[in-house]
Amino acid sequence: MPNEANIRLVEDYKLWEFAPSATDWINTDTGECLTGYSMPIDLKYLLKEFIDTELQ
Repeated sequence: MPNEANIRLVEDYKLWEFAPSATDWINTDTGECLTGYSMPIDLKYLLKEFIDTELQ
């Protein structure tokens, strides 16, 4: 089964801000999420545990 695209037209892009904690774009007026993306737990673990946040 091929992946289906979730397409949504945003007319006023200034109302949307990316929230890293939500891993999604949030409407600043309504609090609505743009994509509804939910990060898989294994990806969240890899990003949290194996990314060196202090550049050397």
